[in-house]
Amino acid sequence: MKLPAPVAVPLALGVCLLMPSLATASATAPATAPPAPWIPAVNISRSPITIGESFQIATAALNAGGASPDGRICVSFPSLDHPTDVQRVVTGPADDLPGYSRHAAGSALADSACQPMTADYLVVEYGDNDWAGANAESNTFTVTVAPRDSGVFYFYVRATLAASGAPCQGVNAVPTSGEVGYVDQQGWMVGRFSIRVAGSAAPVPSFGNFTLVSPTTVTLGEYVSISATVVDYANLRTQG
Repeated sequence: MKLPAPVAVPLALGVCLLMPSLATASATAPATAPPAPWIPAVNISRSPITIGESFQIATAALNAGGASPDGRICVSFPSLDHPTDVQRVVTGPADDLPGYSRHAAGSALADSACQPMTADYLVVEYGDNDWAGANAESNTFTVTVAPRDSGVFYFYVRATLAASGAPCQGVNAVPTSGEVGYVDQQGWMVGRFSIRVAGSAAPVPSFGNFTLVSPTTVTLGEYVSISATVVDYANLRTQG
């Protein structure tokens, strides 16, 4: 059988053959780099302290990767497990939004799997909703803390940055210093730090004002009111 003459392939076909390659190249274009937080140091202003005194925690975190729409420096305090313990921390100045937030025991939080949970103890966060990458931005965290009890006072430190377009995919980092191998209540790895809190000194009481409130003369059976102030000069406490 005589074969038919060859058919010329139109130029348009060549263009169509290239189209799959163009589509593949577009689909595999490099994605935005994930964030890469790191914490070079954590500084403690003083240690040991005496119960009733306070100390300051200062740290900074950078982002060596891609930009993050939700970056946070988190410091938590396992022994501050009462709702009123939120009054024991004072935060420093903030240059970003949302800035500082304090979450006492009983507050609503999200865990590392992005699931809702209730806080067991106090955590303080510094949030930045536009954290630049490539180490172009350093965020500083400072908080002053007054421990509630004497003994060894522990706190946890971490930095967690969400990837762009993936709010539940956090990239976590612990400080280059501190104890490792610890996990906070939200399920993130943390660095653990501590200071020693001494008990109060032996009291040295001394009477201050002593006032007879009621009249100096009373009838048998009537009450006498006395007001007195006692000062503990060793611990600078006054009781009325």
